[in-house]
Amino acid sequence: MSAPPLDGLESLTDAQVLDELRGIEADRRRLEVREAALLGQVRARGLAFTHGCKDDVAFLRHLLNIGGCDAAARVKLAAAINPQRTYQGEVLPPVHPEVAAAFGSGAICGAAAVTIAQTVDTLPAETLDLEHGAGRAVEVVLVDFARDNDPETLRRHAEAVATALDQDGAYRDHEHRERARDIRLSRRPDGSGTATMDLTAELAEYLETMFDCLGKPQPGADGTPDPRTPGQRRHDALLAGFRLLFSSGRLPLTMGCATTLTLTMDLDAFATGHGVARTGHGYPIPADIAKTWLDPEARAILVLLSKTKGIEA
Repeated sequence: MSAPPLDGLESLTDAQVLDELRGIEADRRRLEVREAALLGQVRARGLAFTHGCKDDVAFLRHLLNIGGCDAAARVKLAAAINPQRTYQGEVLPPVHPEVAAAFGSGAICGAAAVTIAQTVDTLPAETLDLEHGAGRAVEVVLVDFARDNDPETLRRHAEAVATALDQDGAYRDHEHRERARDIRLSRRPDGSGTATMDLTAELAEYLETMFDCLGKPQPGADGTPDPRTPGQRRHDALLAGFRLLFSSGRLPLTMGCATTLTLTMDLDAFATGHGVARTGHGYPIPADIAKTWLDPEARAILVLLSKTKGIEA
């Protein structure tokens, strides 16, 4: 039965709307199975190299005009569920037969299939050899779980299963994150900046807890929704957290003085709001904006300069 035109959707009953949504998802999964099989042919025939690409991911990006992460996920899926071939051309079963069977029947989606395959692949060899097939048992358990749960819930469950089976792996991950921890701040000429962060679990948990507390939507007094995006709310929460930290007076001394955010501007700029202030690190900030930084509760001070650059206050 053909789908009604888009302008006729209002005539559908509730049951018909739900049936169509289920049908669309079933069609999407059938197409996903077909695509994964075709990517198996791409690998078997070496089409990426034939077309001058270094690997299947690069080939798929250029062929379909999709992003690298999307292409890599599709290639990983195809590798997990397609039969394997030896260098002599012998056809072997898929690396993950339980995943391949469930995915091929439409019982699980591609994202779930990749999660299960990656979880089993990351278990150490000694764990997989236990009882002559623990890896297969883990695969069966996760496939059964994926039949009734969404990919995000599956991912969290798979992580818990992997941690229980490989507790040493959790410590290895922790040690790696400790070594790789890093924050880099790049300032622009106007004083704003961009940051890249690689966080330990501890700092990430502190940050997310602070975002939960200070980054919640704040409707207006008249009930209007908070106009800020989630990213803007997280930014404002981090700023509020630092202001609270500075106002607590618990930061260590800097060169014998209380750690304080410092701004300097001349008297005329302060009086008129025109001109610029300078931060303690030398960045220019419009005077009227700089004055809004001077929260009485925060440790931020303003140094006023005379025309001869003498300190007035």
